[in-house]
Amino acid sequence: MSIMKHLSGLLMAALLLVAMSACGDDPEPSRGGSRTITPTLLTHVTGTDGQVVVTSQQQKMILDLDHLTAQFNINARLTDGSTPSFTLSNVQLTYNADDNRYTFGQATTSDARVTQLSGVIDFNEGAVWINYVVDGKQRVHITPTSIFYTSTTSVITHDALNATYHNAIYQFEIDPATMLAKAWVMQLLDANKSRYFNTITTDIDYIKTLSLAKDKDLDEFVAQLRRNNENKFKVEATAEGYVISGSNLQAGVEYRSHTGSTDASATTLNFKFASLNFNLDLAGGSASGTFTLNDDTTVKMDGTTYLQAKN
Repeated sequence: MSIMKHLSGLLMAALLLVAMSACGDDPEPSRGGSRTITPTLLTHVTGTDGQVVVTSQQQKMILDLDHLTAQFNINARLTDGSTPSFTLSNVQLTYNADDNRYTFGQATTSDARVTQLSGVIDFNEGAVWINYVVDGKQRVHITPTSIFYTSTTSVITHDALNATYHNAIYQFEIDPATMLAKAWVMQLLDANKSRYFNTITTDIDYIKTLSLAKDKDLDEFVAQLRRNNENKFKVEATAEGYVISGSNLQAGVEYRSHTGSTDASATTLNFKFASLNFNLDLAGGSASGTFTLNDDTTVKMDGTTYLQAKN
């Protein structure tokens, strides 16, 4: 199971649903009946003056899947410090059978303060995205705390050679209390060095697992990671979304070779994110950025969330 699937599974548990793969091989959940979901999600609010507030709030959605309607009880802390709650009734859902997800388009809602409501509820990935405007002036984006991008193009440079790879997974888990983030890169092909990265991550628990057989003083190794900003990247909130950046953070790396007829697995800790800088545009559902490992492998990525674009 990939780290992305693991994290999505945790959110799925919060949705009181059984985690399911996004692959088309798995059966769809039943579309009938009523479901109530109450996940805690990341809220990003931008005022007309460009001021940004980022918090995590619990949201509630009651879904009538027989009639494709929903009631939303949603809230977000606004730039004036208030956290108004809105009850939006008779939200019209559209079911996308190909992607097994429910969408709701741009619409005026049952509460006059809330307009331009749109978003996605994805049961496969256990993810909810909601966008709306309050009082005609404050833009709200509600997203999972782990924002991930799967429709991506990655250009890999190493030793003056270039390779292009599509649909690697990039994921950023943001903590609004500290404005720090973990980062993962998964399923990235480095054809220049004949290897396939299963995972590159700053997650301390994952690094600890890989280092058990290698580092004799594991406690001190992990303590050093935590001293370096908890081994996480810094998050800057912008009017459009987030900028995530940092340097010299230890990465846990798991990769396999893909040369010849063998498929040998290997793990190593001899990597760092020498630098990383990504811009996440919430309104557009897009991301762009670069990262460099300490072996001078540089990757430039452009992509969109799985919610905004099909692979």
